[in-house]
Amino acid sequence: RILMSSDGNGSAARYGDDGSVSGLVASDLGSLHTEFVDCVKEGMPLSEALCPITRNVVQAFSLSRKGHIAVGADADILLLAPDLALHTVIARGECMMREGTLCKKGTFEE
Repeated sequence: RILMSSDGNGSAARYGDDGSVSGLVASDLGSLHTEFVDCVKEGMPLSEALCPITRNVVQAFSLSRKGHIAVGADADILLLAPDLALHTVIARGECMMREGTLCKKGTFEE
């Protein structure tokens, strides 16, 4: 089983031209979406491409309040446009993006 998870805005290494670590940066919040879209573009069905970033992570770490929509659950909701671009994002009960426009930025986003 394949898992992909992100600690949005977590530390990520910055590499110099010679390949050595030159510092730390906040990781990109869009990395999981990019990988998901790449999987679909390569021919993976949507339902299969979603599993590594949703259900598989929830099951592997026994996150009973994540990964489903129900009273008391803590699932984020993403609505995608036909081209798989993010349309609407709701996280922790707050609208983060509406119709492709950011409503709220993360701590380390400019």
